[in-house]
Amino acid sequence: MNFSARTNILYCAVYFIVGGLIFLYRKELAEFASKHKVIAGAILLIATVAYFALGGSTLTMLFFCVAALVYTLGCNRGGVLVNPVAKFLGGICFEIYLCHMVIYRVLEKLHLVHLFGNGLLAYIFTAVAVICGSVVFSVCAKWFLNKIETFLKERVNNRRVNHV
Repeated sequence: MNFSARTNILYCAVYFIVGGLIFLYRKELAEFASKHKVIAGAILLIATVAYFALGGSTLTMLFFCVAALVYTLGCNRGGVLVNPVAKFLGGICFEIYLCHMVIYRVLEKLHLVHLFGNGLLAYIFTAVAVICGSVVFSVCAKWFLNKIETFLKERVNNRRVNHV
């Protein structure tokens, strides 16, 4: 049996489970990280060094992701992560997550993924194009869905007024 880690659901399950646990205890983790920023920052620094020193194994990557998420949860005022751009992207992050692979597949079908060969430039171009395309699509989709929601609410309210 050929097992390729990154294409198997078992590889992703550990990240999904840990992400779920972080979500469940986000308030407690945010409180800890905001009270003890130096400790959270030190743990993130250790996780970063461990990832690069020990290699990108599943365990070191998981340690880094958890440390980064916990540190980010504690950044609720001031700092690098609290700005209008981060707030805007945070408002559409779920939409970006849902559509990014579709945008990648569109770029792939248009043969733009390997436009600059297979090197670093192609990777950077593809990453930037997917991020920009996902943001544009997410903004447009959110605007369109808000318009539909407003229309439907007005229609329901008009029916209630007419029936009274």
